[in-house]
Amino acid sequence: MGIFKIIDMKKVFIGTLLVLFCGLSLFAQDNLRNSVAVVRPSYTDEQIAFFGKMSSALIKNGYIISSRVLKAMELGKGFGSGFVHITPSGEAYILTNKHVVRDAPAANITFFTENNDSLVFQNCPVVAVSPKLDIALVALPSDAKIEKSLTFYTQPISDGQDVWSAGYPGLGNKPVWQLGKGIISNQSVRDELLADPSVTFVFQHTAQIDPGSSGGPLLIKKETGYEVIGINTWKARGRENAGFSIPAKAIVQFIEESLVRENRNPVKEIAETLFKEPDVKLIAQHISFDWVTQMTAPSVDAMIAKMSAGSKELIIDAFQEGEPIKAFRLLIADAIIAKIKKEKVVLEQPEIRIINDSEIQAIFTANGKEYICLWIKEQNTWKIGSFSLLPMADIMKKEKPERKVAEFRTNLSLQVDFPQVDGYDQFYFFAWEQRLAKYLYTHLGAGYGVFLEPSYYDDEEDERVPYINLEFGLGTHVPIRVSSMRFIPYLTGVTGMEVGGELDQGLYVGFKGGINVGFKVGKRTVLYAGPEFNLKFLVPPGDLDLSNQRSAFGLKVGIYL
Repeated sequence: MGIFKIIDMKKVFIGTLLVLFCGLSLFAQDNLRNSVAVVRPSYTDEQIAFFGKMSSALIKNGYIISSRVLKAMELGKGFGSGFVHITPSGEAYILTNKHVVRDAPAANITFFTENNDSLVFQNCPVVAVSPKLDIALVALPSDAKIEKSLTFYTQPISDGQDVWSAGYPGLGNKPVWQLGKGIISNQSVRDELLADPSVTFVFQHTAQIDPGSSGGPLLIKKETGYEVIGINTWKARGRENAGFSIPAKAIVQFIEESLVRENRNPVKEIAETLFKEPDVKLIAQHISFDWVTQMTAPSVDAMIAKMSAGSKELIIDAFQEGEPIKAFRLLIADAIIAKIKKEKVVLEQPEIRIINDSEIQAIFTANGKEYICLWIKEQNTWKIGSFSLLPMADIMKKEKPERKVAEFRTNLSLQVDFPQVDGYDQFYFFAWEQRLAKYLYTHLGAGYGVFLEPSYYDDEEDERVPYINLEFGLGTHVPIRVSSMRFIPYLTGVTGMEVGGELDQGLYVGFKGGINVGFKVGKRTVLYAGPEFNLKFLVPPGDLDLSNQRSAFGLKVGIYL
């Protein structure tokens, strides 16, 4: 796909294929083009819709890179390369990298001629992926009439030997044929970031590789034509001309194992030990893509909020490194383990019940309860499709409808008032408000100000007399939501008491109102600022005198929680 990455906590290698132009005969190039294709993953409509929804959801959680990856998957922007393999029985396949097809159930295969004519095969099923190597096998239609198959060369390769890379790297985000030449610069690299060293080594070579050509063949030239010695998979970041390819011997072994029709069922063997001493990474490897795509934004938010301390770093790293599907699998695995611990169950020795060729139930009995783990086939590999221990309601939490009226529970504010009465200086006020109902809240506040006591002598300054007040009240507001902005008009009736200042201070009643303008900065958090007008009627001993009033304009800042 565009740029493919192989990540193990650090972004060390970018899987791509880069090629150089070589002066070869037209005949040889035409034959090679007939055997090398563009590979694009093909997803269902439901899966594409999932990518779009979760891309938006991850933006809100701050996982920008993973959001962009899902958006690219939604728009179908990625592509890679692959090459033809025809079995002795005549079945035609495309070999490519696992990270090219990703988790897609199928792939679209396109061959181009020298004249740029194309031959396209839609929705070719992904029939096998390697559990340990970055290889995948895609089946071409039985009526595809593909005649040219590349031959594998499995003999030892020496340092310095000439090699060619072929494929369709991107140019202007479109696949363009390239053929390049280099040498084997290290005939045997063993690094766990590239491939399990117990399974195979990889070739290091200098045939340049570009984004979009992952999965193309690494070739040597024999008298009879080109032969495949490897599949181009990675490029080292920060080094010049350091590409890496999985050798042909490992590819041939993968093909043989994938195409053998075995009667052995691995589900029982895996299920017997998978949950006995649960490991989040191991369980995540067995979570199906189908289960992942049933997740909703609310379920992901809930799982992120409940991540265990032991899994949190793994999950966050996967999101931050642009591996959203891996992160989702880890979230489900973490939730399963949390349920196992909460229920205090030991899950072992399951009863295996075969439903059909693509569904198997592993039924565990613990603490007098049955827990059904459904296994399904994806890319010809058995994966967990659901588990009654983790109800689907936890995975498929419904989206809550957007409220036209935003609701807040708590409002904390600081305010500066500018009294419109001679003798009063600025007044500072703190308020706490708590929602009682949808539009109703209680109000409690305290403030500090200064009254200027006039001097009887012209040569003396007015005396600054501090005073404080305490007030409580009942108010109403109507929060209005416009995208991420909030407009909250309000009106509050108050009563309170002032101590200090002029002689007629004491009890008062009044009201205050204004409009707060804010921005949403969290799930239920809004920072705001706004003007306020308040009017107080002082209550000296005796009856209320409405002519004894004091007004003020103020500016407040605060936070809704």
